[in-house]
Amino acid sequence: MKGQVTMLNYHFRVSAERLGVVLDTLITRTEWPEGKPGDCRFVIEAPAAEETLSMALDDAVRLTGLRAERC
Repeated sequence: MKGQVTMLNYHFRVSAERLGVVLDTLITRTEWPEGKPGDCRFVIEAPAAEETLSMALDDAVRLTGLRAERC
């Protein structure tokens, strides 16, 4: 699972850069809640439009086969 999330992060960053997000301004974190195996929270911080970040995340999710829920 952690390998898939690492690939999600990679594909997200590639997609975000392609959509015009400056990678130096992009911060991602992965949080693994205790007691919930197989669940994680992928946190994105960037001075970019939510729509742009959402499109980049959708691309990354599609490429990795993971499921994402927005909070």
